[in-house]
Amino acid sequence: MINRMKIDWQILFMQAVPEIYRQDMQAVWRNFIDKLEHVVLKTNDIDYLAKNLEHLNFAWNHFHTKMSKHHSTRPSKKILTSLTTIHRRWNSILKVILN
Repeated sequence: MINRMKIDWQILFMQAVPEIYRQDMQAVWRNFIDKLEHVVLKTNDIDYLAKNLEHLNFAWNHFHTKMSKHHSTRPSKKILTSLTTIHRRWNSILKVILN
């Protein structure tokens, strides 16, 4: 039941994302958010994080760059500010992991 609710929520969330950004959002969801949530946070698999750090970092950086610099229609300033905040926090996490 909870799994079905989660799937329904993800579908609704993606439908709320404007079409121009949907493919990028789906990619970052699948390759970054979902991996961190299900593999790292829920199972506490720190080895997965260490082994896949480069892939996770690429997925996030690719998304952030496309959203902030490469779309013909850029997201609102509020969304860009949120993305920049997330980007800075991710970089802080990387610094902790790599030190």
